[in-house]
Amino acid sequence: MASSLHPKEKSLGKVLRDALQHSDFSNREFLPHDAFNDIKKEWDVPQELASRKIDDKDGVLTKFISEKSPKTFAILIRARLGTHAARLAEYGFTDRYLPVQYEHGKITSRSGIPADDPALRWFLTWEEKNNPDADVETNINEFCRHQWEFLAPIFAAGAVIEELHDDHVLPLFEYVQRGGGGFSTLYQARIHKAHRGDLIKVNLAIKELLESESGSENAFDGEVNALDLARSLNHRHIVNFLAAFKWRTKRYMMFQWVDGGNLREFWNNNSRGDEVTIGHTIKWALTELHGLAEALDKWHNYFKDSPRNCRHGDLKPENIIRAKEDGSLGCLQIADLGLAKIHSLATDNRRTLSIPKSTFRYEAPERWTSITTPISRSYDMWSLGCVILEFIIWLLYGVEELQGFNRLIERGFFEINDDHTITHHPKVRQWSKHMEEKTLGEKQGKCYSGALRDLLDMVVKRLL
Repeated sequence: MASSLHPKEKSLGKVLRDALQHSDFSNREFLPHDAFNDIKKEWDVPQELASRKIDDKDGVLTKFISEKSPKTFAILIRARLGTHAARLAEYGFTDRYLPVQYEHGKITSRSGIPADDPALRWFLTWEEKNNPDADVETNINEFCRHQWEFLAPIFAAGAVIEELHDDHVLPLFEYVQRGGGGFSTLYQARIHKAHRGDLIKVNLAIKELLESESGSENAFDGEVNALDLARSLNHRHIVNFLAAFKWRTKRYMMFQWVDGGNLREFWNNNSRGDEVTIGHTIKWALTELHGLAEALDKWHNYFKDSPRNCRHGDLKPENIIRAKEDGSLGCLQIADLGLAKIHSLATDNRRTLSIPKSTFRYEAPERWTSITTPISRSYDMWSLGCVILEFIIWLLYGVEELQGFNRLIERGFFEINDDHTITHHPKVRQWSKHMEEKTLGEKQGKCYSGALRDLLDMVVKRLL
């Protein structure tokens, strides 16, 4: 098969240009890693050198370019500066020096290589002997501009924070906003297949922290640290965190996209089922709630035999997402563990607690009690109890009754009395009693009534 790079068919510059793809994230073009490798297999370096009257009879330069400087050579071709490849091998400039930066008349490598490295002197040879009027500075700037087309990052599973240059082009397509609040915006995107690790699927959820949230470098690092710890649990019921990156002035977190929405959306958009299918729905719900509780327990006890522990701090239906699965209603997963707190019981208390994102309705009573008592992991258990109680109401009555219940307790599942004591909200007591004595009591013959009664009893007596 004839090479597609034969000059009579298509020049190398045109091949490179035609292989570029547009990043919807960065709004710039990049050459995918796999496309570049395919081009390298077919390009004719000796011919490219000869066409530029570069002598390489011994093949040393061809070998050097092919093995050590293929990207550098391609950048020169894209910038129409191919003649400057002549002294690449002589100066030993390889791809490991990329990216480079040109400021104040000085070229430096951004790869941590010392500024006085001899290979960087290669750029000093760019003065055109046959054309004294050639603008060397313009040529170097063109090289610097085109280099980013070949340097799109590859996100490996397990990466924590990728420090990206402002000019990096991210290999993301179909970058579409899917949600957001006061502190972050959620996007869905596809990542190019050649720029993802083996454990990363194509569809991603990308959370952009807004300025008020990302202003503190320590806060961002703390959230990423929490997500990284949660990732190490490798638990089915914890959303899959992939990586975090900083680009320009913004901070991002990357997760696997989950296409089933959150638990609140599931309740709103799905029927509990009829008398034939409700048993299957309840069995699924009990299995998933057990999985969520187990995941939360693993998180709470991440640091065994240590005064340090972890909590979520913002558990609610909106932070429980559903991954669709064949033959099932899906897998429920805890999300937003980046909001979690990793702390020492000896020092963490009401004075240091920061819950700017927490939904008031699911906050535990201890949020409002003594400011000197350390906040424990039971905070999450209260929130989980609230979620389970709502789940039981949905299972028994459907979404309209659940929405009616929520309208009655807009301020939360508890009340603070005049004497500063805290009790269950009257409507929580009323609904719990009605479900236990009437709805579930009247359905003793149903196979699911006993399981739901036991679950309700646990919620009322042990979680709330």
